[in-house]
Order: sequence, then C-alpha cells, then structure tokens
Amino acid sequence: MSYPQGSQGPQGQSGQPGQFGQGPQQPGPGWQPMPWQPAPQVALPPDPASEPMPKALRVVLVLLFVNLALSILTAVLSYVLRDQLLDYQLAHMNLTEYQRETTRDIVRQTMIIRVVSIAVVAVLYLWLANRLIRGKRWAYLRSLWLGGAGLVGLGILAVTTRYPLWMHVEQGVQAVILVCLLIALTRPEVRDRFRKVRY
Repeated sequence: MSYPQGSQGPQGQSGQPGQFGQGPQQPGPGWQPMPWQPAPQVALPPDPASEPMPKALRVVLVLLFVNLALSILTAVLSYVLRDQLLDYQLAHMNLTEYQRETTRDIVRQTMIIRVVSIAVVAVLYLWLANRLIRGKRWAYLRSLWLGGAGLVGLGILAVTTRYPLWMHVEQGVQAVILVCLLIALTRPEVRDRFRKVRY
C-alpha cells in the first residue's frame, strides 16, 4: 500500500518509497550518562545472641530453674513417700474395699508417670533456656505459656486433689514463683529483646 509523498504511514513510515520512520535519536554533544549510585545498604537488627544478656533475662532463667528444681523435689518426695500419700488420699475418699485397692494401683502408676514426666521436662527446660539466651521469640512465648498453664494446673490440683499440708505449701510456693516468672517475662527489657522483627 502506497502513501502520498510527505505523509506518514503506520509506525512512522514515510510516503517516500523505500524510506522508513526515524530510529531512536542519538544523544546530543552535551549529553552525559547518569553517574552510577549503589543501592543503600539495609541495616539488619543485631543478633540477640551477640548482645550482652540483660539482668532481667537472668532473673527469668533463675526463676525457670527454681521452679524446675521445686518440681523435681516434689516428684521425688512423692515417690519416696508414695505409700503415706496413698493412705492419706484414700482415707479422704468414700470408697469400698475393692475401689480402694483399684484406686491405690491407679494413683501409684500416676506417681511413677509423674516422676518420668518431670525428667523429660527437665531436659526441655534446659533446651528452652538455651533458646532464650539466643533470643528466640518462640521460646519467649513458650515461657509465657508455661507460666500461665502452670498456675492453672496448680489451681486445679489444689481444688480437686487431697494432699497433705506440706504439699499444699509446696504448691503455694510454686505458684508464687510462677507469678514472679510471668512478671519478669513481661518487663520492658525482656519484651524488647524478644520483640517481633519486621524487615
């Protein structure tokens, strides 16, 4: 298809036969390229494991291990004095002789399971403390959960289970330790160390 001379066809084609539109213009004599500038560096937040441990976090670790030590001591005493504890609990239950023997076997197995579970928890506490020192946020959240769940569990045991006076005293001391642990975990220095990092 031909176009009149001097007119522009599609895509800048000229009416002159064999001529096409002008290509990209060449830069003029005064043109200079833009100087290359490197992208600004993004400053990453410091690794909490490389920072000195705040005093408030040391308090958290001490309370964690005090609570663990108290749990281990209670579990060991409960196993050593298991017959006396069983007699005390059964004496406060209105059971037949057959039910008494069946309940004795169940409670004895429960005490053994408790000792084994405390040993497993001890290993988990060591691992959790190591992750807290390294500044892992999930370890901080897990510690908050352990403190709250521990208080709830102690409250349920105090209401539903018959224990001698010395065990109620131990439960009260452990509840105080867990309250102190939750207070220590929510202090500004600790919360700032485990704050959620946004990039």
